[in-house]
Parts: sequence; C-alpha cells; structure tokens
Amino acid sequence: MRINLKSLLIPLLLFLTPCILEAKAQFEEKMAAEVRIKNASTEKELKLFYSNGEIELVFWNKKDILLKYEEAVTASSQQEARSILTTRNAFHGESDDAYMLYLGNKDPLPRDDYYYIAGAYTEKIKKMIEDTYNGKWTVYVPRTLKAIAIRNTYGTINVGEGYEGQLHINVLHSDINITSAMGMSMINMAHGKFNIKKCGYLNLRTSYAYGTIGYAQMLNLDPHHSENVEVKQADYLNLAGKYSKVYIDNVQDIKMTSLHSDIEIGKVASSAILNKMEHSTVHITNLYNRFDAYQLKNTKLNTSIAKDCNALNFCARDNSLTNVTVHIPSEMKVSCLLTSMQAKTHLNLHSSVKQRVVRNQKDGQTNQIHTLLNTTTFTPTSVIDVYNNYLGEIKIFSY
Repeated sequence: MRINLKSLLIPLLLFLTPCILEAKAQFEEKMAAEVRIKNASTEKELKLFYSNGEIELVFWNKKDILLKYEEAVTASSQQEARSILTTRNAFHGESDDAYMLYLGNKDPLPRDDYYYIAGAYTEKIKKMIEDTYNGKWTVYVPRTLKAIAIRNTYGTINVGEGYEGQLHINVLHSDINITSAMGMSMINMAHGKFNIKKCGYLNLRTSYAYGTIGYAQMLNLDPHHSENVEVKQADYLNLAGKYSKVYIDNVQDIKMTSLHSDIEIGKVASSAILNKMEHSTVHITNLYNRFDAYQLKNTKLNTSIAKDCNALNFCARDNSLTNVTVHIPSEMKVSCLLTSMQAKTHLNLHSSVKQRVVRNQKDGQTNQIHTLLNTTTFTPTSVIDVYNNYLGEIKIFSY
C-alpha cells in the first residue's frame, strides 16, 4: 500500500503552525511612511497590490497620487519582526499605461500547498496572519483618474465618494465598503462582506460572501454559495445565482437564471424574465406589466400581481416539475389560459370574481382551461398564459 506523506503532513501543519506562531509571537515593530507620485496622468490606471491590511481610497482634486501607510508586525524576536517589517515597505512603479503601488515583498505569504485548501486559506491560518501583520494604506487619488485596480487578501477595502472612473477589485477574505462609484465597477470576491451604497454599472461575482447593495443603475450579480445577498434598488438587474439566497427590494427590470437558489423580490416595476432555473424558489410580492418564465425545472414560482397593475402579460411556458402560483387582484380583468401535462390545476377565486369558462377540456394527459375573469372580451389588457410540460401544479388565487 502506497502512503501519500504529503496528504498526511498538510492537516498536521494546518493544526500546528498557528499554535506555534501564537505562542512565540511577542515582539512588535511599527513604521509609518508615504509614497507620492507627482502630477499623475489621469489617462493612466492605478494598480494597488497589497495583503494583510486595510486599503482606503480618498478622492481629491489634486494631481498627485499620495499613499500614506502604517505597518505593524509581531514576531518571536525583535530581529525577526524588523526583518519582516522591511517586506512591508511600499514602492511605486510606472508603465506606459499604469502606475503601481506594491509591497517590497509583493506576496509575503509562502505558496506552499498547506496554505491552500480548496483554493482558500483556513480560518486558523487567517488568525495567524492577523496576529502577525496589521497594516493600513490610505491612498489619495485624483477623482478624474481613468481607472483603479485593487488586489488584496485579508483586509478591508474602503472606497470613498466622488469617483466616476473604472474600478476593478479582486479580493480574498476581505470586506468591501463603497460609498459611491458611478462609473464601471468589476468586483470579484471570496469569503467576505460587502456594503455598496451607490453605483453606476456594477459587475459583482461572489463566492461564500454576503452583503448589501443600496442602489445600482445596472447590476450584473453572480453569487455562488452566498447567503444573505441583498439588493435595495436597481434599475436593471441580471442575476445568475448558484446555491445562494438573494433578497431584492425594488427592481425596474430583472433577468435571472439560477441553480439551487432562493430569490425573494419585493417589487418588479416593469419586467421579469426567468430562464433555465433549476431546483430554485422565486417569490415576487408585487409584480407589474410583464413576466416571462421559460425552461424552469424543479422550481417553485410564487407571484402576486400588484393591485394597481393596469396591464399584465404573464407567460410561463416549457416548464417541468414546477409549481406556478399566481395571486391576482379580485377586480382585475384577465384572460387565463392554463395548460398542463400530468399536472394539477387549481382556480381559487373570490366570490366577487365574475368567471366565464371558455374551455375546459382534457385530451389524454393534457388538460387545458381557458377562463375569463371580470370580462367578456377575449382580448383584455391582462393575460395569464401558463404551460407546464410535465407534472407540477398551476394555482391561480384572487385576493
């Protein structure tokens, strides 16, 4: 029998390393300094490479880029602490299209296998790093700078207000706080919390992260294994969730696809389009105007039409093993066409609803009901068309 020694050593090192370092760490060294880039061109990008510390972006009307930084290192001896501290000095570089600010040691963490388990550090290693390093970069940036790119591990990113350029952030085990970023923002984060108050175009991809977006003009949201992701308000939202929970208060237009996800929406003011959703639940409290759902599988869909909705086009077709529930105002004038194969169809209407059944027929395994509610015309302003290919339930309630 062949024994893989590496597989045995990794768990042992993970367990012992933080304990040993914690016991030895007792000497601290600190420093504070600054780096200035004079008369920076606003046509260039600023790239920040940092780790184990906080980055704060402050936007001003000056032409200079100014970095003020503070570092503290704890180690088992004074000499070791001073040696490590030298790797925490900040330097700057320049290329044809970018300015760069980086640590003396661009990546002070060793890349041995035992630091990486499934692409992320363990919590014990995280604690070890926090006990060893404590730093902060405060970066003053011209507000008219073309673009900013940030890469950080184990720290917090704070972005102030007043920036309308491009913002690119890639972080691991870091929190992100953005006051205002009205340009194009691209964020990729794993294991952290975000609080984005106001943004223009935002492309956010999360993995094992959570947080809140206050307002976005245009939002591409791609959460993976992320719970408690909340969007307060968005003009347009494109959602692609996997194994996540998403809460949306108010959205104008939304397009979504998901896998093993739960999505709750307070208000859809204009349109909702669902496509290729599997093993998910969608709950919409107030729906207006337009709804389209295609190729849903093993999904539960629960929608309520808003009382002041004047015209509705609700279409859910080519779905299987899916439960579709629609709540409509009892006074709404609507034509309902409900078609199902090996599926149950229920109409639970208030006594005040005037119903005219146009068709109720069963052909083999296909059942079709066409009914008019509160109207005698075949072309009312509101239409509900639901077609379940296979199994599932169709339920229409009035309230």
